[in-house]
Amino acid sequence: MLSDISNTGFNSFFLHVNLVPGHDDSAVFLPLIHWILDAAQPENLVLIHTDETSRETLRSTTQARNNPLYIKEWTSYEHSPELRRPVYFCGMHGLLSPAAFLNWVNTLTDDALIIIEGITLPGASETWHLLKYSFPSFTYDYGKGLGLLTRTSCILSKTLLFKNENSLTGEERKNKISFTNKCYFFSDYWKNKLIENKLTEIENDNKEFKIKNKILINENKEIIKKISIHKDSIKKEEKIPEILSAHRINEKTKINPLSRAVRKLLLPLRSPALKSSYQTETPELEQTETRASHHTAAAHHPCSHILFIAGEPDSPGVWYRCIRNAAATTMAGYQGRWKPCAEVNPDDLKWADAIVLWRVEFSDHVKTIIQVAHEYNVKIIFDTDDITFMPSLARTDIIDGIRTIGVSEERLEVFFHDNWRTMVNADLCFAPTNFLSQLMRAHRPLGYTVPNTYDTAALTLSRLAARKKRAFAETDIIRIGYPAGTPTHQRDFLRIVPTLTALMKTIPHLRLVLFRHKDTLSPTVIINEFPELSQVASQIEWRDLVDFPDLPAELARFDIAIAPLEAENIYCNAKSELKFFEAALAGVPSVVSPTHPYRECIEHGKTGMLAETPEEWHDALSQLIENAELRATLARNAYHSCLWHFGPQKQAKLLKSIFHSLENEEAATQEAEIQLARGTCPARNLPDIPPCTLLYEKDALITSDITVIITSYNYEDFLLEALESVRSQTIENLDLIVVDDGSSDSSVTLTREWMKRHSERFNRLILLKTSYNVGLGGARNCGVSWAESHYFLPLDADNRLLPEACTTLLATMTPVTAYAYPIQQQFGSPAVHTLLGEADYTPMRLKSGNYIDAMALIGKWAWAACGGYYVQRDAMGWEDYDLWCSMAEMGLQGTHVKQILAEYRVHSGSMTTSVTEKAEHKKKVVALLEKRHPWISLVQKETRTTR
Repeated sequence: MLSDISNTGFNSFFLHVNLVPGHDDSAVFLPLIHWILDAAQPENLVLIHTDETSRETLRSTTQARNNPLYIKEWTSYEHSPELRRPVYFCGMHGLLSPAAFLNWVNTLTDDALIIIEGITLPGASETWHLLKYSFPSFTYDYGKGLGLLTRTSCILSKTLLFKNENSLTGEERKNKISFTNKCYFFSDYWKNKLIENKLTEIENDNKEFKIKNKILINENKEIIKKISIHKDSIKKEEKIPEILSAHRINEKTKINPLSRAVRKLLLPLRSPALKSSYQTETPELEQTETRASHHTAAAHHPCSHILFIAGEPDSPGVWYRCIRNAAATTMAGYQGRWKPCAEVNPDDLKWADAIVLWRVEFSDHVKTIIQVAHEYNVKIIFDTDDITFMPSLARTDIIDGIRTIGVSEERLEVFFHDNWRTMVNADLCFAPTNFLSQLMRAHRPLGYTVPNTYDTAALTLSRLAARKKRAFAETDIIRIGYPAGTPTHQRDFLRIVPTLTALMKTIPHLRLVLFRHKDTLSPTVIINEFPELSQVASQIEWRDLVDFPDLPAELARFDIAIAPLEAENIYCNAKSELKFFEAALAGVPSVVSPTHPYRECIEHGKTGMLAETPEEWHDALSQLIENAELRATLARNAYHSCLWHFGPQKQAKLLKSIFHSLENEEAATQEAEIQLARGTCPARNLPDIPPCTLLYEKDALITSDITVIITSYNYEDFLLEALESVRSQTIENLDLIVVDDGSSDSSVTLTREWMKRHSERFNRLILLKTSYNVGLGGARNCGVSWAESHYFLPLDADNRLLPEACTTLLATMTPVTAYAYPIQQQFGSPAVHTLLGEADYTPMRLKSGNYIDAMALIGKWAWAACGGYYVQRDAMGWEDYDLWCSMAEMGLQGTHVKQILAEYRVHSGSMTTSVTEKAEHKKKVVALLEKRHPWISLVQKETRTTR
């Protein structure tokens, strides 16, 4: 049914759209939606945050339908399982977060069809790219985009719309393209109709403006005449303001010559018929002067508005240098935006306190931007992620990629020179690596290393893709992936071709994954230059390049990622580490060339492999191919090392310090002290993860915000109470990991049976058993290393959570909050203190001793930044105190939740009573903590009988 969609329901496209001015964004999608409704034959249509044009059009067409269709309008995302054959149409405004939207979709019936509008918009693209990997989907790439999701029983789920592209036959592909082209035809029709309406509105506005402008000119002539009459009898500087005020001269008539030039150069081009209207000196320029005086007067005010300007807005680099940095700026408490350079206008410069020019080559347009920025006292920052400012390097013997990108050395030299001109007109510079920022300081002494970074959406997609690969892994095939997204340097790849060929010849199940452009099928590696690869052509997998947000799922297919570079080449040494950290997030270990940035971020043999000679490449790849456990360990360590160093929290912290230092001399001095003391803000040592065995696993492959981690050692008497308190949490999606630390009682059996009974309650259930009794810190680290949520909550097996614990703690977290701790109610005997954890969060209070219990909601990134819990069996007991001290040293913020959310059991068998407070043991614990944190000065060093 509906196998040939190109010839199905064609008449349903002929739909009259009821345009509602100002509420017509959806007009271009309504013909396709009308076709969907005819093809799917739903009984219910639910409109969520749709505009008035959609509502009016769909209401008017409902009466003409053959089958009854009931339209409902929701103001929020509700769960209504009683709806039969529903279609949910979600507008581009009011979308939930990616995880929340995914969870809502999972509550719908199997016959549901979901339509999501505006999937390419910044707020919605993350949601869409998470959903499309979880359900059969169809993406309509027109304008702001339309996405379709189907559940298993929907009538459209078996059509070509939702069939995997790689499984389409030639005829099916032709039909699908034909169908899409028809959709484009009708979308274009309504797009043009909208443009016509807008032009009509503009023409009418222009006519009205001309009339008002003519009146204003006449008024000004009258004023000038009166000034002329009085000029011989009064002082001009005293009386003219009075006359102007008396006649209410409009300040909007005063035009700054530079502002006029900006307006002429920066406003987008209009149609010829409207050109003269837009050359008129309009009132909006008044705001330009006002903003200029504001900036002049506010030289020492906070640098709070940051505009990232992209010189190459269509390249993947815009995500790393503009989009994600703008988001990190907002996370830091400022207002961050990004915009293509060609679209920057005076309003943007009026808004900004600082602009970051990424890969912006000098031109008349850029010259004007810089002039106006100087006029407004806007700080100018030049940013680049390659050596694009040294014209002498524009030679094929240095940049081999010149051959494959289709430009001459002369043209590239001009491009580099124009980037240099932009840089020398800036106040300071950004670069993603220390090596590159050092090169820039020769031209601009003030330069900061601002690394490339990932964001929360990329992390979520990467970890979900890694889990799916693990769940559906092919047992034999091992893939070595070369993630080259643009035409590569052939000389880089040449270094490892003999090694790859030799390995593939001897290992039949080895695959080399290379990429090509989807439309032209042109490869990013010109394979003809490597004839030896023809001997193993059957073992090369060619993959189409994907859109940037789809990259995590593609990388997760690899078993090993490679990044060969000419390590002695200055241009290659400026390349950033993004290939390493993106592979690490997706659970893939890397072998890379030892360039400066890779040597700084990779610990050879622990977080990745560094290889330069053919022998080193062969040895590194052979080890990883033969040893699956080594691959898993390197991937885990790489993931933990990248969580902080390339994460949005560290980026926000760095950018906050930089932008604060731009405010005035005092702020610059304060931040210099912090930056010099902090250095590159590195993470502590990698978390120590003792060996453990997986005993039970259940994964519904849904994202959760929180993982509760219960550690247990011979606590069979209390363990079920702790488990039940987790099951009773009011939060819907929840992960649970139990780590048995070498118990000799029946704890493992009890836990496994309980998990099997209650597996449907949880998204993920994991039961681990350490190989030996590693102690509390080691057991917790094992649990955290298996957690896939952004936050984890450690719970000792003898304690209990109250039902609202997870929900309440999560609500207090911000993207940069490291942990949140509640008040706890003591019970048991002897319970001397009724409540624990009542003190507000003040880091310096830790100097005297610990006042924060281990039971806190913790960001996994913060745990990784501090090197996890310490693992020392003979000094265990204060692992949580050590973690809070480490976070204080790194400037990671905690927060206090003033609610009782957990219950702390006091009993004679607790670790505090039976181990920590023993005299000899406590001496070791105190000595260890004082050595790790010399600034603490404990008030209570001796043993005590109760906590």
